Amino acid sequence: MKKKELFMDDLQHLFKSDLKHTYYIEKLHAKALVRIVKELTDPEMIQSVENILDQCIQNRQSIEKIFDNLEIKPRGKKSKGIEGMITESREIINKSEKLTYVIVDAALLSAIQRILLYKIGAYKTLRSYAKLISNKFAADLLDSCYNDATKSENKISRLIVKRVKPKTVHLF
Repeated sequence: MKKKELFMDDLQHLFKSDLKHTYYIEKLHAKALVRIVKELTDPEMIQSVENILDQCIQNRQSIEKIFDNLEIKPRGKKSKGIEGMITESREIINKSEKLTYVIVDAALLSAIQRILLYKIGAYKTLRSYAKLISNKFAADLLDSCYNDATKSENKISRLIVKRVKPKTVHLF
């Protein structure tokens, strides 16, 4: 086998492995968002997080289409990075009784933002791999997932600033 063929085989394997990680990330993120929605107090934030939850489901379906295209069974592969971030969001929820509702909302939104940034990196990398292995179908779906995650992260960033703006919080 030529070096280029070996490289492409290895890249294809890496692509499939990272795709499984990202599938797992979407599943865990969706579960965490369901819990987070229950803890938020601001209606705009609740709506935004519910929209991100819908996006997670759509992204998972897109990944399943890629799995089908690759003729492999959709299944996740554990990701310690995402598990750590999910654990952090659980800790925030567990401490929420001791914090003001504004701080809880901001902390939960920041946990969501960290996960979105993680997903943005994953989708950007997967999209690059898909292009390198000449899988336009996967590249297009992953590009859509990347764009959706980027838009959501920008929205969450704006909400964090809006929620904790000093003039909206009574500190004394």
